[in-house]
Amino acid sequence: MKISINRNTLWAETFVNQLTNLGVKYVCISPGSRSTSLTIAFAENKNIKPYVIVDERSSCFFALGLAKSSGSPVAVVTTSGSAVAELYPAIIEAYQQRVPLIICTADRPAYLRNTGANQTINQDNIYKNHIRYFVDAGMPDVKLSALQNLKKTANNALFKNPGPVHINLPFDKPFEPHFHTDKISRDIIKKASIPVAAGSYKLPEAGSEIKKFITGLSNYKNGLIICGPGNHGKDFPHLVSAFSELTGFPVISDGLSQLRFGKHSKKNITINHSAFLRKSSNTFFDPDIIIQFGTAPTTNSVLGFFSESKAEKYLINEFGDLCDPSKTTKRIFAVKPEVFCKTALKI
Repeated sequence: MKISINRNTLWAETFVNQLTNLGVKYVCISPGSRSTSLTIAFAENKNIKPYVIVDERSSCFFALGLAKSSGSPVAVVTTSGSAVAELYPAIIEAYQQRVPLIICTADRPAYLRNTGANQTINQDNIYKNHIRYFVDAGMPDVKLSALQNLKKTANNALFKNPGPVHINLPFDKPFEPHFHTDKISRDIIKKASIPVAAGSYKLPEAGSEIKKFITGLSNYKNGLIICGPGNHGKDFPHLVSAFSELTGFPVISDGLSQLRFGKHSKKNITINHSAFLRKSSNTFFDPDIIIQFGTAPTTNSVLGFFSESKAEKYLINEFGDLCDPSKTTKRIFAVKPEVFCKTALKI
């Protein structure tokens, strides 16, 4: 039996259902005409909490903070045209800090591009210098194979290395669900609602070289731990505090490291370090080794100290990123800081 449907509605619902099946819990929406189908699909899905924020720039920055605080990917929905460009500042921040945002931009059909149509710009990979993954989903299609490919697109976006991803979704009128465009079999709708299985991103394990490095830390008399920005896991504050006690290395906490707050022990954690680490005043302390968790610190005095120090320097971050503007690091270990600390406490 065939029923009448709006293909934009089916397309958007299939996409949103797949995101929620993969664990997406939050969406920030800046409503607009072209994104009507996406907005309705997100708003009517009971498995996702919507935040409606009219200003696109504010919406994306709100999503950035929500993703950082929750540790969960956050979807961002906007309409076509210049609204898409308003998201860019927050996307750059997310890219630099590897914060997972799923940027869903509605777009005009290809035949309306480069014709002078209102609210139409070139959205093709518009964030290309600061995005982890981009795909144009293509025009809505009611074929089962197309709907399955759309769900695979959602999978690919979610399981790339954490950071912002961009999915461009063109739509043609009519947008409202009660305006029907096609008659299709109920069987197609039923099969389209079945989620497509996806893999999961596996955290790097602490291999033999990392364990060897940890064992060798006992050879260093004076050490220092620097915790830069980044969400290193909910247990990281307790773990890094225990790691500090184990090694005897004090911890310097960057203002964006999230170690400044919480119920964990702070007896080895220093937050008021800017003054005594300045080059002109630091004549009494240069460690043998520096271990930096996460990205580069935001404080100039810490960056200057790191650069001038004669210590052996090691970076610990999940992706093996070079987070050292001075380029004086001896080695980078690609492992999540939380996993590194757990491994050290077991050895």
